[in-house]
Amino acid sequence: MIKHFFVLGLVFATSWANWPMFRHDSQHSGRSNFDLGPSLIWQRQLGDSVSVKTCPLVVERESGDAVLIGSQSGLHAFSSSGESLWVSLIGLIEYAPLVVSGDTGIWLVASETLFGLSWSGEIRSRLRVGVSGGHLSGFGNRFYVLADDRLWALDRTGRLLWQTEDLGPGFENTSAVVDTATGNVYVITLGNTLAYYDYRLYGFDSLGGQFFPRKEELLFWPGGCQLSPVISSDTLYFGLVYSFGWQSGLLIYDLAGNLLHALSEDDGLGYITPVVHDSTIVLSSIGFNNRLKSYQSCQLQWLYALEPGYSSPVVDDSGNLAVGTIGGQFLVFNSNGGIGFEYDSLAGQVSSPAVDDSGAIYVATDAGWLYKFAAEPTGATEPEVHPQVQTAIVSSNPFAEQVSIVSQRPFKIYDLTGRLVFAGQPGRLNWGRDVTRGIYFVETGKAVLKLAKVQ
Repeated sequence: MIKHFFVLGLVFATSWANWPMFRHDSQHSGRSNFDLGPSLIWQRQLGDSVSVKTCPLVVERESGDAVLIGSQSGLHAFSSSGESLWVSLIGLIEYAPLVVSGDTGIWLVASETLFGLSWSGEIRSRLRVGVSGGHLSGFGNRFYVLADDRLWALDRTGRLLWQTEDLGPGFENTSAVVDTATGNVYVITLGNTLAYYDYRLYGFDSLGGQFFPRKEELLFWPGGCQLSPVISSDTLYFGLVYSFGWQSGLLIYDLAGNLLHALSEDDGLGYITPVVHDSTIVLSSIGFNNRLKSYQSCQLQWLYALEPGYSSPVVDDSGNLAVGTIGGQFLVFNSNGGIGFEYDSLAGQVSSPAVDDSGAIYVATDAGWLYKFAAEPTGATEPEVHPQVQTAIVSSNPFAEQVSIVSQRPFKIYDLTGRLVFAGQPGRLNWGRDVTRGIYFVETGKAVLKLAKVQ
């Protein structure tokens, strides 16, 4: 049963921002109309860890572009030049937020609640929605949330239009996609047990009506759908991820819900949302072989040994591809699979990228850093070597009991008064169980990392 609350008119296309949601648009194309820049311009530390499933967003404002990134404790806003603008401490943000027009222009889910924020980070609206299952997405005068095993449709002011019944058995690392020609919305749930089905595909019209019976298949690919679908050329693409000992693959449907093709992936499909560019499909494999693979008309064209984790690539009009890895690399491939640019000194696992209208690329890492890559301006100096990679990585920060510190050199920890509370040697250490609540700093000679014990 669909629960209706408010009904608006026809969906219409509106440009909300440079990169207002995960993979840029409501079809999750991951496309940029500008060349992908090759140089590291700046890096900023958040002082907080970041979910690898989220990504930066780029907001176009009269006062200048702003870059948003969610973290373990809330939402951070930076200017395009790297200046910290504000932080809204509303709790863990696991998936990508959404930017819309209006005074309450930023929407996100944290602590099982949908928050609407002003452009200065103030809370304007909140709605209890339950556990989030994926990124927010939107088109025209509405946006969509996956939470509490349901699809929620809201207008851009946060008014609830309708929600579905329980679609079961839940969502994980996915989001709704919208056919911009019709306003129809498509969502895919996780699979059930092996003896039943591997996924469920639903299609809803803009008023919440289910316009084809749910699709469920038993392909013996039991990993389930744990990545966002993509719409390209009136075709829906989504993958079932790897489950140990089983195959997985990419499924291709038409928008009426008919299965067109199943591309089996013997290595096991990874967690990145595929890129579909003309007749080219790029996806990742995991398991015994970690690779980025490019298919042309479903035939393998090239592959490269890397593990992107949750970093879903973006592509420009020339077919160049930008992607991060779990090992701290950021790479740009040309359309033939050659590497046009590689930067291998990022701190931690790299997020999905976002691209602004100048072609600058933003990525974050789970260790709590935000980076900007772009064409280097005339007279620019070479950026300094990233201190975090050469010194220490801190995870689970802020922390309640202890924090994990991995350091490649001796380090010292101080409290707010400057008193030395610990001196450590290179290696891995779990620290903080015996200290009181408060702010501490890890000093490694080249960098100072902030720690916060919250209880």
